[in-house]
Amino acid sequence: MNPLWPLLGSVFLICIYGHMRCKLDFFDPLSTKLGIWDLDGWSVAHLVLFFVVGRAYPAELPLLFAYGAAWEIIEHLLGKSRPSWLGGWANCEENKNAEYNTGWWFGRISDLVVNGIGMVLGWMSLRRF
Repeated sequence: MNPLWPLLGSVFLICIYGHMRCKLDFFDPLSTKLGIWDLDGWSVAHLVLFFVVGRAYPAELPLLFAYGAAWEIIEHLLGKSRPSWLGGWANCEENKNAEYNTGWWFGRISDLVVNGIGMVLGWMSLRRF
C-alpha cells in the first residue's frame, strides 16, 4: 500500500474531528499546551502517526517527510486565508468556545520536527527488535 493512504486517512479524520468540534461546541483537548516549546496534544498525535507510518514504510522515510511538510504548508495557507468553503470545518467562530477554537489551521515548524522524530523512532523500533 502507498504510504500516502494512511496520511490522507488521517487528514480526513482530522477534518471530521474539526467539524464535529465546531458543531458540538466543545473545547479541543488536543490544543492543550505541554509546556515545552509550542508542543501540545496535536504534537503527540503527529508523533504517534509518523511513528506508525515510519515503522510501516521504513524505505519511504524521505517521501513521508515530504508529505508531512506539504501538509504543514497547506495548513499554513489555510490559516492565512481560509477559503469560504471551509466555513464550519475547524474554525469555530460562533460557538461558546470560540476563543479556544479559532485559528485551528496553522502549520508549525515544531510539527515537522515531531514528524521527523516519529519517523526515526518508528524506523529505529524495527532495527532493535
